[in-house]
Amino acid sequence: MGIVLNGFVDYVGPNQALGWVWDSAAPDRRLNVVALKNTKIVSAMVANLYRPDLQQAGIGDGHYAFDLRFPSDAGYEIAVEIQDGQYKIPLNTDALNVSQAQVEDLIDIGLSPRNFQSKKNILPRAIDIIRLDPNDNCNLRCVYCHNFRSEKLIDLSEFREFLNIGVDSVGTFQIGCGMEPTLDSRLCDFVEVIAESKARPSKDFILQTNGLLLHRHDYQRLAGAGINLVSISIDVAEPETQKALRGGMSLEKLLRNVKDFRAHCPGVSVEFIATVTTANAEKAESLVTLGLKYGISRFTFREVFYFPKNPIVDHSRMPDLVLAAGQFEAMRKRILRQFGKKAEFIFADSNTLLRSWRNMEQKRSQ
Repeated sequence: MGIVLNGFVDYVGPNQALGWVWDSAAPDRRLNVVALKNTKIVSAMVANLYRPDLQQAGIGDGHYAFDLRFPSDAGYEIAVEIQDGQYKIPLNTDALNVSQAQVEDLIDIGLSPRNFQSKKNILPRAIDIIRLDPNDNCNLRCVYCHNFRSEKLIDLSEFREFLNIGVDSVGTFQIGCGMEPTLDSRLCDFVEVIAESKARPSKDFILQTNGLLLHRHDYQRLAGAGINLVSISIDVAEPETQKALRGGMSLEKLLRNVKDFRAHCPGVSVEFIATVTTANAEKAESLVTLGLKYGISRFTFREVFYFPKNPIVDHSRMPDLVLAAGQFEAMRKRILRQFGKKAEFIFADSNTLLRSWRNMEQKRSQ
């Protein structure tokens, strides 16, 4: 198969151009891009930054974005191309109308064993969010998981060097994004390296986990390094349904670890985060009741999304797990009506994700 390039310049400002480009025939390839004024190169970089909307839209692993900076006198007369000139990246029709707030929303960096070697050389900058997967695997097989897996790891010493050289400041730092961080015996080491660096977050320091292996790690080291929120993935209060959705899950072990962690670290907030499908949408109230019993003060409900072209997800079951129109909203209203004053609730439906995916699919076919 030959080279199949797709991408867009999503924003052009007086000293910046943002966008993405990838070779769908070679999704592991990262392309060199340049910004030109007339024929003069005014900026260049590898298009390897992470944008979650790309990954959610089925654009590989999402690490195809670029953020080209150039002198302000270059103005808006900028073209962005692949460095060897084989492809001029087209301008999104809205590229000149994107607000600075939307630009800042893109400073959301994902680090994993798949992209770390290229990311570690990015220029120092202030970053809103870093999402880190120090390992590339998980101990569960969730029906709706879209993520590739491997045995790769990020080297701890290289990670420490990256934080000291490649980062100026971070707002929120999350450990655990697409994979399970507690599988990695070095978890506390990574947390402490972050805490001792310029990347120590000014806002939230989050550990995202399914909770089954939390007991393998030193709770006091985690809390002492500044972890202030542990986000536990749990879909339902019924053991059998939980196991059916998240293969390998033991609700009993999970709850035992939650109870133990809260006893040792009462100052660290714990939230439950659930993926909502047809299997648990009508059982959400029982999950909240269970969480309140264990002292959970925040609940996040995310509507399941399904990308039929993804080669990882369980296609035999996913179509039946996608919610009907209005089902997620009905659940949201029930939850708030019954528990609205007892905890904090966050709801994320699939509309935005689906619109993004359809938009990307349309652009790729043009």
